[in-house]
Amino acid sequence: MPPLVPRFFSAFAMVIFAIGQIYLVPKVVDVSDGLDFRLVWLAGDLWNNGINPYSDRFNQEYLQRFGLGPQSHFWVYPPSFQPLAGFLARLDFVHALQVWNILNFCFLHLASLLVARTITSAESADVLSVYLLIVGLASMMQATAVAISIGQTSFLVYLGIALLIYGYRTRQVVYVAAALTIVGLKPSVGIVLFCAVFASAHLRCAIIPAVMMHALLVMVSAAQMGLMADMIGFFGAVSSYATEGGPANAAENLIGLVQIANLFGLYLNGTILLLVACGTAFLIGWWAPDWALLTISLVCIIGLLVVPLHSYDLTFTVIVVAPTLCARFFPRSIFLLMGFVLLFRAENLARVTGITNPDGHIFPGSLIETIGLLVLAIATYACWFGAERLDGDPKSKVSRS
Repeated sequence: MPPLVPRFFSAFAMVIFAIGQIYLVPKVVDVSDGLDFRLVWLAGDLWNNGINPYSDRFNQEYLQRFGLGPQSHFWVYPPSFQPLAGFLARLDFVHALQVWNILNFCFLHLASLLVARTITSAESADVLSVYLLIVGLASMMQATAVAISIGQTSFLVYLGIALLIYGYRTRQVVYVAAALTIVGLKPSVGIVLFCAVFASAHLRCAIIPAVMMHALLVMVSAAQMGLMADMIGFFGAVSSYATEGGPANAAENLIGLVQIANLFGLYLNGTILLLVACGTAFLIGWWAPDWALLTISLVCIIGLLVVPLHSYDLTFTVIVVAPTLCARFFPRSIFLLMGFVLLFRAENLARVTGITNPDGHIFPGSLIETIGLLVLAIATYACWFGAERLDGDPKSKVSRS
């Protein structure tokens, strides 16, 4: 490779990184919104005061403290979220939001570094450049800005997926177990990844410590509220959220198959879609020629496409673009980039092109993002199906038995 090429790549990565930080950092320090973080903080505060956040008291307290926000106020995260939410709620809301934003910013950087080390050799000088490029692109994504502004949990998922990628590539069960523990805090994503890991004969043992960790986390809440009260309340809240979640959770404002079905006047049941995603993830994990970055990327993209989710959940799609840095996936990687471009600033594209769901006013970029996910799913499958092992090490081959 000519010496100017790596120099140009390094310079380009630094520019992208700088632009990304200039764009994102002001949103990290801004604590004027935090719409979704209100739910996390309030749940933690109720837990700290011995009140079940899955009860009707949650809605009453929300209205009393914040006024009318979204049209419905539910706490739909699992009881295992209690230690984190309770810790944050020991601070007043503004300071808790500041801490949460900083944590999310750190999660973004740490996860990007893990992915960079995954697709480059640890001793390579390219690790820094790849890290700068990944975190720069992730910082510039519209989904990232929205997730930071409203205080979403998307960065926990990003970190969990990065740990999963790193754990598989290094064949270290502890990283996979940590990843499953983290993504399990968001069950709609976590359960899909659990199914993929369970299909891997080599690393399915990581599920045991992850489940044990969640059980310990649940016990913290159960010691106060009672295990049955927690479980009944959690599943009841999830059921109510699915039917009474307000316009933000209507199909026209979601991404994936529900968005496509809505355009044709069809309804797709979220529970059935989740089961389909889990089954598909299991099959991908079972038949994976190599549990490397592309396989995990394919599972993630299928999850985003099938499970009803929001635009702000797209932050970790930058992980799908990372394999394009490996030349052996060219020219199929071009289509990965095309799909990512559609996701990158989808709301801006929607406003410029007018390509939107006529009923989707809250997240106007959802239709373009769905198109981008379709392109990514096809391109990622094409790369995954025909890919050689990323490092050429036969030890990285995972048995299908």
